[in-house]
Amino acid sequence: MQIHRLLSLTDLVVLVVVAVILFLPGREVTAEPPAKMNADTRLALAFAEARARANPADGKAVADVARRLGEVGQLDWAVQAAYVGA
Repeated sequence: MQIHRLLSLTDLVVLVVVAVILFLPGREVTAEPPAKMNADTRLALAFAEARARANPADGKAVADVARRLGEVGQLDWAVQAAYVGA
């Protein structure tokens, strides 16, 4: 009866949550490149992006970036690059 007066339900819930946080194992964190590209494709994409950023009014450079992004499967980025360059 003494313990019941000292601990409330909220205290027990907080104790359980803290115990779970302390005793659960940490999750494994892995990092991967966003697109599976070889070094040549990555370099060509980087140069195309640099050309498009250096001269945003050049429609061919922006289209080249969008095309290269589409080829590697980054369709959302391809649409965004084409939209920003338009």
